[in-house]
Amino acid sequence: MTYKKIPNAFTINKGERIYIVVPLGYGTVQGIQHKSKDLKAVSNIGDDSPSWFKDRVNAALLAPTAMNRQKFYFRYNNGKVIAKPGLAMYSKIDLGIAKYHFEVGADKDSSIFEN
Repeated sequence: MTYKKIPNAFTINKGERIYIVVPLGYGTVQGIQHKSKDLKAVSNIGDDSPSWFKDRVNAALLAPTAMNRQKFYFRYNNGKVIAKPGLAMYSKIDLGIAKYHFEVGADKDSSIFEN
């Protein structure tokens, strides 16, 4: 595999720190499919759940996670969604990635998250 170094891709100023780097782009090969958890393992999805909720949980399951463990949980309640990180290293970062994929996963107002 060949990597292309991009000189001066970013600058770290005094007092700043890098906590995580997320690479973007296309690989030279298609890659392999990884197994995802079941919808019910990462959400309270049921027969009465709206279709947009199912679509978005599916999108979150397609998201990359730091340790490939999918340690997050989405709970639907009266039109709002509560998203919680699991108990694992980088789980809060993984939740942020999953929430982003959840938000772009279906056509729905993005103000659905409840704290």
